[in-house]
Amino acid sequence: LASVAAVDDAIGEVLAGLDAAGLADNTIVIITSDHGWNMGEKDYLFKNSLWEESTRVPLMIRLPNGPENGKVCNEAVSLIDLYPTLTDLCGIEGDTRRNDLGAPLDGYSLRPFLYDVKSKKFQGPNAALTMAFAGAESNNELKKQHWSLRNNHFRYTHYANGLEELYDHQKDPNEWTNLANDPKYGLIRNQLKNQLYQRVFEEALISLDTTRPNEEPLVYPNPVKGILAIEGVTIHKAWILDNTGKEVYKKLLDSSSLDISFLSAGT
Repeated sequence: LASVAAVDDAIGEVLAGLDAAGLADNTIVIITSDHGWNMGEKDYLFKNSLWEESTRVPLMIRLPNGPENGKVCNEAVSLIDLYPTLTDLCGIEGDTRRNDLGAPLDGYSLRPFLYDVKSKKFQGPNAALTMAFAGAESNNELKKQHWSLRNNHFRYTHYANGLEELYDHQKDPNEWTNLANDPKYGLIRNQLKNQLYQRVFEEALISLDTTRPNEEPLVYPNPVKGILAIEGVTIHKAWILDNTGKEVYKKLLDSSSLDISFLSAGT
């Protein structure tokens, strides 16, 4: 509590200084921090976990005369969005790469939320991505790390050993109940897993969900071309969904495989 009080006092001094210097109307103020620690929750006492206590950080942005100042935005965003936000707000244009060996920015401007906290114009993903390093023995390979995807409703976590966690933040904000193996949440789990695989590994994830009534499975081949074979399962109805859950194809069949060669690589 003393640390929190000290930070609060320091922020007050900065804001008072801007007012005194006449710079408050020409200064963007951003308050954030390093990630937090688990303090015994889930029998864990450290940071570098993929639970909410370690992955969530404070993020407050004040624009000069901003129309949404003081309001709360419930969308999940990332700290890598801060630089694109500042260049956008300050009207700074140009390539951020020094040469052709560089990569484009991963983040997206948060400007839409700063002018409307419920905006639908944000160009970034609808979930924040977090990685926990699995140690030197992982050889920095992406598939050997631990990953978590958090949107404004769920957190999905995939560990390097294949274990999964899924939490419903509208019902369980402290992440006590893992729903990854709950059949009622099979569709949500597979959609988030598919989204994670595409964002991190840039490859398709094919998964089968047999949790629908009457054993009518869902197939997610996004993006895939060719023949999708499901071993040991006879599919009576198949839905092909994109990673937002939108149905792009539906077919009645009696087989253990499905010809999806008509799909384009970007479907």
